[in-house]
Amino acid sequence: MSKSIKEITDIIDEVCDKRGWDDPPMQLANSLFIEMGELAQKFEKRKSFPEFSKKEKQEVGYEFVDVIIYLFRFASKSGINIEYYFDKKLPKLKKKFPVGQTEAGNLKIKKEYRKTGKNRLYK
Repeated sequence: MSKSIKEITDIIDEVCDKRGWDDPPMQLANSLFIEMGELAQKFEKRKSFPEFSKKEKQEVGYEFVDVIIYLFRFASKSGINIEYYFDKKLPKLKKKFPVGQTEAGNLKIKKEYRKTGKNRLYK
């Protein structure tokens, strides 16, 4: 069953609230980084996801879910509506990196940003 970002966030908030898990945003950020590290470890020395056994895919899937839980809870506790900003940013990303643009074109845009610190997505 498909769920929207808001629905997933609401479920996460409900699970946490019912259990009295009221971590401050910075604690959630730290936990998010820990979970991202655990996820990265699962990919260490691997070239692609299909190399995983069925059991390993489940473990990796659960690590992805851990990252999502902490990311969405962190955003929620910080007053950030991810779904809203996703809907706002995606069209800008599509415009910045149009379909059919060469890798060289993408690299030029990335270099410009790194050189100037100006991200055209926020205009």
